[in-house]
Amino acid sequence: MRIAVVSHSLIHDRQAWFWDYVSSQAGVVLKQIYPRRWDDLKRKWGYEVRGEGNLYDFEFQSDALREIEAFKPNLIYVQNEVKCRVTQQMWRVAGRLGCKIAVFVWENIHPYEDESSYVAHLTSQRHQAQRHQALLSSINLVVCGNREAEELVQPWNKNTFRGLQVGVPTHVFQPKHFPFNGTPEYDIIFLGRPTPEKGADVLKQAVEGTGWKVWWPNPEKRISYSDLPPYYCNAKVLAAPSIDTAYWKEQAPGGYVSLEALSCGLRVVTSDSTAMVEGLKDCPGVWFSKQNDADSLKRCLTEALQDWEPNLDGRRWVEGKYGYGAVTGELLGAFRERGWL
Repeated sequence: MRIAVVSHSLIHDRQAWFWDYVSSQAGVVLKQIYPRRWDDLKRKWGYEVRGEGNLYDFEFQSDALREIEAFKPNLIYVQNEVKCRVTQQMWRVAGRLGCKIAVFVWENIHPYEDESSYVAHLTSQRHQAQRHQALLSSINLVVCGNREAEELVQPWNKNTFRGLQVGVPTHVFQPKHFPFNGTPEYDIIFLGRPTPEKGADVLKQAVEGTGWKVWWPNPEKRISYSDLPPYYCNAKVLAAPSIDTAYWKEQAPGGYVSLEALSCGLRVVTSDSTAMVEGLKDCPGVWFSKQNDADSLKRCLTEALQDWEPNLDGRRWVEGKYGYGAVTGELLGAFRERGWL
């Protein structure tokens, strides 16, 4: 099976490593199509795009389109939302080539009949909504990143499959990075955007006066993906107490930061956001605090820090459910069921 995977996110190592793994699977020939630059990220062998950095407006130029056409894919797999111009562009390419098209979506807030939160590129928001609905209905397979996303898609397309965008590189995120004396320097690590919706403010309230040592990210210093494991392993518990808002809520089941931390052997305290519970229910060493509740968060952190030791059961759970082998097997299985592989 010849698959062209198309996304702006392929410029990031998390995506690139995973698709390199998929390309090693029997019966799969893969072509990755991604921007050469995106904000402050760069990756070799990428392609120029129009609208760099604009998730909804960017498109690939003629060099990338020629590469796809020369590759002659059986399937174009777009990992951008239906409402993105690049998805519409790849739908047109698939139509010209006569190949299948699958699209991965995270959208779990705005129904496809609601265009009020997006800039209207057409003459009216209603016209735009109708176009997106028609596109969504014509896609051969919609891979939904979470249950809420699938519920929004199914009124327009019943041909869905639920799975992660990419797997967790458990061979990189390992407990071996723990300090030699076995005792991490920090009690808690917060790794992500230090913003209210990510729970930074409520975490500051929860830890105030406790004496817990917390590692906070430096917004002016980007840590490369491959350098993250020692940061995780220098703490006992990851705090990821995200908060649902009208404009954003967690999309990846469990959240990649939580899954990477668990893979490194940490315990995790997260929130009861739907995607977090969906992804981490029954995982050893995980606590769900009430959203935006400092007292609930403090109680969970207290329990997680008690009698602490590396959470190897949690690591094994993540490896079996969200590791490369598991996620790849499920995705290729979905393609195989449809006779594409």
